[in-house]
Amino acid sequence: MSWWPAYMRCFSANEADNTARIIRAAQNPNVHMLGHLTGRLLLEREAYKVNQQAIIDVCAETGRGLN
Repeated sequence: MSWWPAYMRCFSANEADNTARIIRAAQNPNVHMLGHLTGRLLLEREAYKVNQQAIIDVCAETGRGLN
C-alpha cells in the first residue's frame, strides 16, 4: 500500500472556509495523511487561519495521519 500525503494551500482569510477545505481533504478516501497543516514558513509566511482541533478530530475519526 502506498501512502500519499495531501498538502493544502489555503490563502483565504476565512477560517471556516479554510477548515472546511482541509476537512474535505481528510475525508477523501484517496488521502492517507495531511502534510503541513498550518502552511507556515518560518520567517516567510504566517500560519493559515484554521481550526486545528476540528481538523485533528476529523483525522482521528477517519484514521488519517498528520505531518
